[in-house]
This record gives sequence, structure tokens and C-alpha cells, in this order.
Amino acid sequence: MDIAEDLKIWVPVVSFLLSALAMTFTRRTWFESNRPIVTAEIATHGAGNMAIAFDLVVRNTGNRPAVAIRLMVCESDLNRALNIGAPTHLVAEIRRCFSDRATIPLLHQGKSTRNGFGATSSLPSANALMINSEIPIRILYKDLNGRTFKSKQTLLVKDSTWFAGSGWGKEEEQQS
Repeated sequence: MDIAEDLKIWVPVVSFLLSALAMTFTRRTWFESNRPIVTAEIATHGAGNMAIAFDLVVRNTGNRPAVAIRLMVCESDLNRALNIGAPTHLVAEIRRCFSDRATIPLLHQGKSTRNGFGATSSLPSANALMINSEIPIRILYKDLNGRTFKSKQTLLVKDSTWFAGSGWGKEEEQQS
């Protein structure tokens, strides 16, 4: 065989292999970019000079719906964030967010859901959470095709209105 005949065989073989590699890479990239991305945060529900009420907000910021969303926490990590003398109904409200019964069945892309998540207070007896405490959690969820996703995140207990803890009131509040 001469070089011309070798090229007739190898050029199509190499072209096919490169095409297969490109298709595999494109498919993998598509699956990575077209998926649900579920996050959670402790957000301020309302705040005043005596207390801050919190919500636990779960968001799907991806571009596909998420199903069977579960928030999981190590009991000892959660206990470090809870006030020992907190009212039992507030502690139960917080713990319920991490129970099997709190599975979120479906969360569409760009949507969020929330649940009450205790409060901090200047009165120790009403203080369910320790301000500035961190709660490491795991988020487990699936997409509509059954692919399973896991992520780790840390929830921070603080007023989410002001990232550094202080700010001016809203314009309508200042005028009154």
C-alpha cells in the first residue's frame, strides 16, 4: 500500500472518532447545563427592634424542574444552632424542615418555596436560634428523568436584609 491508500482509510476513521468524541462531549455538557440547581437559605421574614423571624427558603435556580427535594442535617450541627431554652413549638418548627415528611415533591425552575424557621429575640426565652450560627446541610434531589443530585451548603442564621448587620430603613419608614 502506498500513502494515498493509507490516507483513504485513516482519514475517515480519525474523522469518525473525532465526531464521536465531540458528540460525547456535547451530550455531557448539555446534561450538566440543563439540570435543576436547588439551593436553600435562611431569609428574614420580618424584623423589628425586639426580634427577627426567619423563613427557610428553598429555590430551584436551574433550568429544569426538581423533584423529591430533601434537606438533611446532622442532629449535632442543628443542636449547636438552637437555643437550649427555646420554646418547644419553635424548635419543632425548625426540626420539621429536615424531616422525611418535609420532602418537596416538585419545584419548577425559577420558583421557590418557604417554611417558618424560628426566630432570634432580645428575650432569651423567645430566642429559638443562636444568631450568627452556621448549619451545614445536604440537599438531595432528582430531575424528572430520575438523575440524582447532591449538594452541600451552610445555612447562616442572621438578618438577610443587611449583609453586614446594619442599614437604613426604607424610604417610606423614614418619612413617618
